[in-house]
Amino acid sequence: MTLLGVDVSHYQGAPDWSRARAAGVAFAFAKATEGTSFTDPQFKANIAGMRAAGVVPGAYHFLRPGSVIAQANLFTRTAPADIIHALDVEASDLDVAGWVARYRTVYPTKPLLIYTGRDLWARAGGGNGSAFGPLWCAGYLPNAYVPGTGGLTELAAQVGAHRGGVPFGGWTAPTFLQFAGRTGQLSVAGIPGSVDGDIFYGTQAELVALTSVNPNASLQEPAMEWTDKIKLTAEDAKWWGGTYKEGDEVTIGTMLRFPTMTRRVETELAAFAAASATRDAAVLAAVQALAAGSADGIAQAFADGIAALDAHLEAIRITITTGSQ
Repeated sequence: MTLLGVDVSHYQGAPDWSRARAAGVAFAFAKATEGTSFTDPQFKANIAGMRAAGVVPGAYHFLRPGSVIAQANLFTRTAPADIIHALDVEASDLDVAGWVARYRTVYPTKPLLIYTGRDLWARAGGGNGSAFGPLWCAGYLPNAYVPGTGGLTELAAQVGAHRGGVPFGGWTAPTFLQFAGRTGQLSVAGIPGSVDGDIFYGTQAELVALTSVNPNASLQEPAMEWTDKIKLTAEDAKWWGGTYKEGDEVTIGTMLRFPTMTRRVETELAAFAAASATRDAAVLAAVQALAAGSADGIAQAFADGIAALDAHLEAIRITITTGSQ
């Protein structure tokens, strides 16, 4: 038995999931997160709409190079526990095993799909992917098989034995197959523009089983180990005053010293403000001395002004090198 579905992101706008369900969409995946900080702005609305329409919902994280700890944490904190979860593996040189390991601290036994294709998996360097979870395979129908834009049922009927080049990565067959891409091949009622089409090789009960939770309740917020490492972004690195640069890996223990650095920056900013006030007072004194015609007063005020300006410039230098500007 097979069931049909789609996968979407904010690029599809705001789908009418009731119309999509009537058009044969039994399940759908929505993009949840990407990298260490991006959350799809349409994600919550998509999941709510799927639930209301009776479409079995799923979510995926688009994996990027960088901190897999931060990326897995972002996904587990964004995607509801009681939907299908998937990891999207498309980029090069990815730490798939590291992301899955962090995900498993929250969901030790929950099914996790790996979305990838034969060439994508080789490029990512993923190894034995079957150890991570079932395969959601990217394997589009060749354009020669597609007589123009079609509906979900019409195109799915053409799939036949097409399975996206499986076996690879330890998988012998796909659990899901993405058979049409967002390139004008497929249109579905209720979903703006073209959309990706998917097939699930199983029953409704087997599909729903993929939403099972089975989380480790004591670890809903992933525990951060003292020795875990995070790869710094450019934004992270600037706060370390030249000690680290973008791409460097630092331990959580090191990152936990950040409050001390924050206090240092606050102190330097206070010095900056004090120097500015002293400079302003010296300028005012010089103006007042000039108005009074006192040569001694003008000389002293000028000397005070130079000293205040030096302190002012030093405060600026310290502030810039510590990244607090």
